[in-house]
Formats: sequence, structure tokens, C-alpha cells
Amino acid sequence: MKLSESYEVLESIVVGMDPAIDGFAGVLIELVAAGESYAVVETAAGRGNRLLLFRSRSQELARYLFEAELRPH
Repeated sequence: MKLSESYEVLESIVVGMDPAIDGFAGVLIELVAAGESYAVVETAAGRGNRLLLFRSRSQELARYLFEAELRPH
């Protein structure tokens, strides 16, 4: 995700996982404000591969997705 010069990480969390079961050691989940939009970004810990990028002008929608990714599935 190419962010503007002015962005702010509102929240971030690392979720640990079992590499044998999940394929990687964990995921970094970030809620980011960039200008007039918001983004939820998930990145594989250790490898840096992006797993999810969601952008919206709605902070409520982005926060809802961020919190949904933290709930057990």
C-alpha cells in the first residue's frame, strides 16, 4: 500500500500462529488513517507478504473490519 506522506497507525496488533498449521508464524494487523481515508492492512509476520488490504473513507467500516479480524473464526 502506498501511503501518503501523512499517515497514522491508529491501532496495530500481532497475532501469533503456529507455522505448522497456519503456514506462517503470525500476522500484523493495522488500522491506518491516511489523509481522508482509512485502511486495514494484514501482513504475514517474518515474511512481509501482504494478506489483506482494505481501504475506505468510512472510519467506522474500517474499524469494524479491523475488530472482526481479531474475533475467533
